[in-house]
Amino acid sequence: MGYFNAQAVNNSTTTTATQEKPPKCVHNNGGALCESNYMDDDRANFDDVAWDRNDEAWEESKISFQCVSIIRKIESFVTQKFGKTATWVTPMWVGGYNNIYRVRIEGSDDVVIRLPQPSLAQFPNEKTLREAATANFITQNTQVPVARVLFHGLSNPDSEVGPFIVIQHVENCGTMSHALMMPNERDPTEAHMLNPGISEDVLESFYNKGAVHFLQLLEPSFPRRLSTFGFIEDDWSAQSKNQTTTLSPAPSGFSSFRLWCDVLRAGNILLNEANDIVAIVDWEFAYIAPTQFALDPPWWLLLNVPEMWHTNIDDWTKIYDVRLKTWLRAVEKAEESAKTKSNRFKVSIYMQESWETGRFWLNYAARKSWAFDTIFWKYLDERFFGSREGDIAKQDLWKTRVHLLSERERSAMESFVERKMEESKDRILVDWDDEQVKVRLAEVLFED
Repeated sequence: MGYFNAQAVNNSTTTTATQEKPPKCVHNNGGALCESNYMDDDRANFDDVAWDRNDEAWEESKISFQCVSIIRKIESFVTQKFGKTATWVTPMWVGGYNNIYRVRIEGSDDVVIRLPQPSLAQFPNEKTLREAATANFITQNTQVPVARVLFHGLSNPDSEVGPFIVIQHVENCGTMSHALMMPNERDPTEAHMLNPGISEDVLESFYNKGAVHFLQLLEPSFPRRLSTFGFIEDDWSAQSKNQTTTLSPAPSGFSSFRLWCDVLRAGNILLNEANDIVAIVDWEFAYIAPTQFALDPPWWLLLNVPEMWHTNIDDWTKIYDVRLKTWLRAVEKAEESAKTKSNRFKVSIYMQESWETGRFWLNYAARKSWAFDTIFWKYLDERFFGSREGDIAKQDLWKTRVHLLSERERSAMESFVERKMEESKDRILVDWDDEQVKVRLAEVLFED
C-alpha cells in the first residue's frame, strides 16, 4: 500500500498514447498482507468461491487501471487541477487497496494520485474521504510526518477518474519494512519477515524512530464514550482470580479514546537515505478506538502477522517476545525525552502488561476475524474460563465450553450450523440485500 521513489526501480518501460497495453507496474506487498507459505493451520479457511470471484474482479480492474488510456486521463486530470502540464512517471504501483501513480508537474514538485481499487475497496468514496480527513487531522494535531493532501474528491462531477486523493510526493528510499526484512531473492513478492540476523543496535535504532511517532499519535484524545470494551471490567475470568493487581490496568471503557489505524505498520513508514522517517502513509483504515488498542505493543514488530508466520503462530510468539523487549526499550527512551501530553500514560508499562496478561491477544482477535479461532483457543480460552482437561483435538475444543452457552444460544448455534452445512452443498454465493442482512444479524444477536 505504500509507495517508493521511482528512482529506486530501474526496470521502467515506455508507453505511447496509441498503445492499449499495460504499462510497467509494480506490486508492493506492504510487508504483511500477501499470501505466505505458512506451515500450520493458524488462519481460518477462506471461502474458495468468494476468493475466486474476487480474483476475477481484481484481474479485470487491474487491466483497466494499467491501460494507457487511464494514464492519459490521469495526466489530463492533474493538468487541469494544477494548471500546468502533468506527465506520469513510471512505474505505477499497485498497493493493497489503491493504484498509485506518480505525476510530474512542469515547474513544480511531483505529486502522487491514489485511486481505490474498485474490486478491493468496497466503499471507495467513504474510504477516500476518511483517508484525506485523517491525514489532515494528523498534520494539524501532531508532529507525525504525513504526505500532505493537496486535493481529494469523489466520482463525477468531482473527478473523471473516480474517487481520488492527490498528495505531495515524498522523496524516499523505501520503507522500514524493506530495511528490516530478511532478503528473499528467490521470491521478492513473499510477505516480509524480520531479518533474524539483524543486529540489536540496528533494530533498536529503527524502533527508536518509530516509537517517537507512536507516542505522538497518542496525544490527541477523544473524550466521548464510544464503547465499554476493556479489561478494566474483568472481575469474573479465571485469570482475574489468581492475578495480582497490575501496575497499569487496562483503561476503562468509560475513558478517552485514541486514533487507531489497523494497517499502520513498517511497510507504511517511508525512510530517506539516512534511514530517518520522512512520512507515514495509508490512513484509510484509521478510526477512533478504545485507548486500550493504542496501549498494546504493535503487532508489526516482526513485519508479518502471527497467523501467517512462515512456520506457525507459536514460533511467532516466541520470537515476538524477544523483539518486544527491544521495542519497549525504545518506547522508554522516547518517553524520557518526550514532552507530550501522552506522558500521563506510562506507555512502556502498559505495553509490557498487555503482552503478559493477554490483552494484546484479546484486542488482536477482536480485529482479526481470520485469526480469531486460533488465538482464542491458544491464548484466551484458559485465561478466561480456566484449564481444560486432557489433550483435546482442535476440532473438539468447542465441546469443552458449549455448556457456558444458554439453552437459547445452543439452539441458535445448532440451526446456524445446519443452515451453513446445507448451503455448503450448493456452493452458491448470495448477495443479500439490506433487509436480508438485518434479518440474519438479528438472528445471531437474538434481537426479537
